[in-house]
Amino acid sequence: MNEYYTLESLLAYPTAVIAVSLVTAVIVYLVPKAADHGKWISAGLALFLAYLMAFTSAADWTGYIVAFFNACVLFCASVGLNVTTGRKATEVPTVPWVERGVHAWDVAPSRSLFWGKW
Repeated sequence: MNEYYTLESLLAYPTAVIAVSLVTAVIVYLVPKAADHGKWISAGLALFLAYLMAFTSAADWTGYIVAFFNACVLFCASVGLNVTTGRKATEVPTVPWVERGVHAWDVAPSRSLFWGKW
């Protein structure tokens, strides 16, 4: 085994996710103008690898339909779609008494402090 990746290992799911992520990162690093299009680059690479897998192993036309869904899974895994679709973190509100230098252990606990907005 003189190669890091072979065609068989590249078409396996974990290796394909790593390949899409790494190639996208390298392209964005080497071409700074491509930074705004990183997700599109990942989508194109995922489609390419999924259809390459279908081309090498599909027996009939349904393999190409499944390849589209495999490309969607590759794209979501490489971009981290579970992270990007989440709600954006809001800025933590500051509490006025903390700004004045009063700490939580100096203030008597009250219901408004506990049940207020966190």
